[in-house]
Amino acid sequence: MIQAVFAWQDYHLHHFRSGGFRGPTYAPVSPQGEDFYGEHPRDEARVMVHELLPAVGSTLTYTYDFGDNWEHGITVEKVLTSDDGAGQLPRCITGRGLAPAEDSGGTWGWMGIVQAVNDPAHDEHKEYREWLGLEPCETLDPKAFDLEQTNEDLADLF
Repeated sequence: MIQAVFAWQDYHLHHFRSGGFRGPTYAPVSPQGEDFYGEHPRDEARVMVHELLPAVGSTLTYTYDFGDNWEHGITVEKVLTSDDGAGQLPRCITGRGLAPAEDSGGTWGWMGIVQAVNDPAHDEHKEYREWLGLEPCETLDPKAFDLEQTNEDLADLF
């Protein structure tokens, strides 16, 4: 679901961590027993989300792309069931900000791309606009959030 919300392709390594910095790590485990993380993570395929996030207030950290190092704090704010009239689950009820492009170089790299795209005098203006597929005169608003598109992306998963 995180990949869908960010419009990322899920082709980088990732892991989840519960219980803070020293808590257990959950990640894909290679069938060959290879260890890509420098530790022995628990197999993420053998645990359900509700086990790691059992109640309102529960937290989890998701780190994606160990080069760009996108770190996401996940907190359960409310639990809905389809019986609550929630309709499609999962769904996003609010959001803030444009998801950074995959392979954009982490926080600082993404900020530089946004600046370059919106500044015609920037040396890399044309290159980044082409990379992002922007139309002429289209700006990139890092504060924009499209709730409808986010929910469409989530619905496509199921």
